[in-house]
Parts: sequence; C-alpha cells; structure tokens
Amino acid sequence: MAYITATYLIEAVSIVSALEARKALNPYGIQRKIEIEEITDCVTKNKLIKKLVILTLVVHMYGAISVKYVAGAESFEAGINHTFWNEEDGFRNWLGFNPYYLGLFVFGFGATYASFGNIENANTLQVVISILRFITTILMCIGSIYYIDHSGPHVAPVFNWRHQVKYLAQVFGNTTFILVYHHSLPGIVVPVRPQSGIRRMFLWSNIVGMVFLSVEALLAYFAFSSLTNFCVQPPDSDVRDFHAQFPCRVSGLYNENFLGLPGIGQICNFYPMFNISAVAVLNITLRNNLLEVFPIKQWLLKHNICTWLTKDHLNTVKGVWSIMLTIPVVAFVLIFRNVQSLVTYSGGFAGSGIMFTIPCVLVYLAR
Repeated sequence: MAYITATYLIEAVSIVSALEARKALNPYGIQRKIEIEEITDCVTKNKLIKKLVILTLVVHMYGAISVKYVAGAESFEAGINHTFWNEEDGFRNWLGFNPYYLGLFVFGFGATYASFGNIENANTLQVVISILRFITTILMCIGSIYYIDHSGPHVAPVFNWRHQVKYLAQVFGNTTFILVYHHSLPGIVVPVRPQSGIRRMFLWSNIVGMVFLSVEALLAYFAFSSLTNFCVQPPDSDVRDFHAQFPCRVSGLYNENFLGLPGIGQICNFYPMFNISAVAVLNITLRNNLLEVFPIKQWLLKHNICTWLTKDHLNTVKGVWSIMLTIPVVAFVLIFRNVQSLVTYSGGFAGSGIMFTIPCVLVYLAR
C-alpha cells in the first residue's frame, strides 16, 4: 500500500510539473521540487482541503521528529552506560546530570546541522546512513539468531486475540510510522535520473525494505516474544535495584535487546542515532511547506523585521529556520519520553493521513 500511494503522489507531482512545462514551453519532466502544499494549491481552491493537508503534515512531522529525538537520546544514554559501565546510573554519576539531555543536544546538533540546505544537498549523508542502517539491521538479525541458538526459542502463541487486541492500535501506528515517507517524496524524486526509473526505484526500495523488516520481525518473534523481563529499566519505573537480564522482552527501543552482546550490542544500540539524516529530511520538508503556506516572509518584509530571514535561498538562512522550527520539539521531548505513545498517535492518525488519504485526494484532483 505504501508503494501504491507513493505512485499516486509521484503522478500528482508529474501532472503539476507537466502543467508548468506547458506554460513555459519546457520539455516534459519534473523540473524542480514541488512540495505537497504547492501541489494542493495547484489542484484545488478548496480552503478546507488545504488546511487539512498542511495540518496533517505538521502534526505528523513534529510527532516523527519528537520520536526520533527521544529514541536517539535514550539510545545514546543506554549505549554509553553499557559500553563503559555495568550499572544503570554509571554515566549519570560520572556526568553529574541526566545523560538524556546530553543525548538530546548531540542528536539535535547533528540533525539541525544536516538541515542547512535542501534534501538533495544531503545525498552523501543519506547514502552513508543507508549503508549503516543495512549493516546494523543485519547485526540485529545475527544477534537474534545468537539468542535463539544459545537460549533457545521463546515463542508466544501466534493467536491470542484476547491479549493481542489491546495492541492493535500500536501495531497499526508502528507499521504506518515505519513505512511513511510520502511527505518527503517531492524532494526525493527530483534528482533521480533517468526519471523514467522513478517508479521502479520505489518498487525495489519497498521490496528490499519489506524483506529486511519481515526477516527481522520473524527472528524477534522466535527470540523474544514470550519473555517478560526488561533489558533496560523503564523511565516510569521506581525499582531501585534493577538488574538487566538478557535475552529479554522486546524493548520499546528494539536495539536495546542486544545490549547484552559485546560488540554487536554497542553498534546496534546507536542505531536510532542514524535518524539524524531522517530528522534532517523532516526538518527540511516541514520548513519548506510552512514557508510556502504561511506568509511569514511577506510579513517580515512588510514590517521590516529580520529581513535577512527572507533570503531563504541561502543555506545559512535555511538552517536558521530549521533551528527555530526545532525549538518546540526540544521543549516537548524534555518533559515527554514515551516513544511508543508518540509512534502510535503520530503514525496511526497523521501518518495514515499522509500515506493513504493525501496521495489519493491529490492524484484524484490532479487527474
């Protein structure tokens, strides 16, 4: 479904590009990045549709950015703890304050720095991170196989509806959250050459992703599904003498399941830090859409306030806008750290709107 609706959005981008090319007498093709807000403005004059589209985008992207900040900071904290100390508070005691906040700073600095520019300016970073993601996913699979071999399979019943029905919302939210990339699709397709291969590129990307995720999920099912002990003390737990036991139940951050494996555990645990590149893409998409839909630059020029912010063709100015848009995220994740709740609501509501509703509406109107 993710691939099908992606083709809908690609078609909508192509139609708007064709209309522009016809007016300018340019050869047909996707000549520039056309954000979702621009597509909406081109294909409909209905103000309600426009407002719903931008609201869905903003809610999901802020939710997704918040998830990745929390996950990155928590994995940074747990990874350092289990690499250099064998106690839960080793890093905190050495640092003198909660290392979660240091993790937020490290992650935020990297993600914001990478958003100085547009998506196509971060091609090298995206390629490197993609390779590291594949390597880390393979290591997680190896870790699961190791646990199955040394501790035996821990398999829960496949069908236990009375228990499983409580988690349907989480499963739907998680699945949608993982597969939604449609908000950044306009920036992804512009540099692809030849453009005739765009759909094939997305098809193979989805197939490869599906295979990797399916293998990873099946191995997790056989290795951890019936376990009840925790790998890392939950943030809301008041247990003072907590001791990690491995293997353990599937953690809120799956990478934490492998902290008990020397080498593999440390590498896998920093997996959420790779989201620096994903947050950069989300920041760029959020910034571009908001600057398009709200007359912020016009207001600054009219009142002669910080007029240098209107020169958003400069990468430094783009970066300043990204920093300002990140402030609400940082304020939020300082007080809220429940990753699963963020994923469930962000993916389940706004994410499904971006993956299913918006592409279908835009391609229908564009046609």
